[in-house]
Amino acid sequence: NSHWYGSPVKLFEYGAMGKPVIAPDNVPVREVFVDGREVILVQPTVEDCIKKIRMLVDNTDLRKKLARNIKMKVLERYTWSSQAQKILRCLQ
Repeated sequence: NSHWYGSPVKLFEYGAMGKPVIAPDNVPVREVFVDGREVILVQPTVEDCIKKIRMLVDNTDLRKKLARNIKMKVLERYTWSSQAQKILRCLQ
């Protein structure tokens, strides 16, 4: 679970490492990542968490797809360098 206002910093770190991510289904996460494309979103129940973990364990292709997509997104959009470039573009 996570706070509704919390920044999902760990998700960016895991994504930059190319790890498949199971994340809480809340607004801060949904504002950045897409369920099934970059992360697997989980409801705050033990049953849903178990279901999503099993889904990843059983599906190598899904794990690879999620890991690839989240890494690409994080490295393209959410590094310090990419943020600095956005700021510099705004100043021009």
